Amino acid sequence: RLRNAILYAVERDVGRATIGPDASILGKDVGGALEHGGEFRGEFYHARPYMGPALKKARPKFPKIWTDSVT
Repeated sequence: RLRNAILYAVERDVGRATIGPDASILGKDVGGALEHGGEFRGEFYHARPYMGPALKKARPKFPKIWTDSVT
């Protein structure tokens, strides 16, 4: 279900994209339970990070992306 719940929105006019799990599909706390581990709906989940590793991989690109983006 997680794979189908990851949605994106692109705002071309401002050069912005938002990507992440949709709480209306999975529930508002499932992302945290998957990322960090914990209990969700009465069951325990081991941590299975997905957003943290994506951020770590993308972080070196941020300075170039944000250069001259704020005026």
